[in-house]
Amino acid sequence: MNYSHKLNIDKALFYAISDAEEYDATIRLTVPYYDIIHKTLIDIFKYHFKENSHPKSVFLDIGAGTGTEAISVLKTFPQFSAIAVDIAPPMKLAFDVNYNKILGKSEAKRYNYIIDDIFNLHFNDQTNNTPSEYINHKKLAAISAYCIHHFNMEGKRIIYRKMFDFLDSGGMLLNIDLFNY
Repeated sequence: MNYSHKLNIDKALFYAISDAEEYDATIRLTVPYYDIIHKTLIDIFKYHFKENSHPKSVFLDIGAGTGTEAISVLKTFPQFSAIAVDIAPPMKLAFDVNYNKILGKSEAKRYNYIIDDIFNLHFNDQTNNTPSEYINHKKLAAISAYCIHHFNMEGKRIIYRKMFDFLDSGGMLLNIDLFNY
């Protein structure tokens, strides 16, 4: 696929790059029903996956940011691991801080945070970007929240294809986005 998304990272993600530690507080003030939507994500996971089932399972979080979605899933499902992808390097530090704050510093790390553009990653071919520790895990879900709205329709199709490529048969794709620019 030859697609140039022409996303000006500094302009589109100004809040994520310049003030990652304030991202969660800012987004809660600007996105209606933010906390209810995140609770719904967990409710959907609970509906589809039993809390003690699916050992050695991993999910993909596109636009993982500070970890609001991924860490909530990891807290609810202690047998799951996450592959978190975000293009903004400052978000990884915020994710790490939130993971330790919510799950505890003694909790074993159950995620791999990839700082890269999703358009550079592939999950179902010869250049598989699935971290080696998760290659034999069941790929249960691919999620994204408040990220994909940044792209045009062609970009969205490519991202959705990458998410579906990640999933094993019967996996779930879940996108949370309230708006489109």
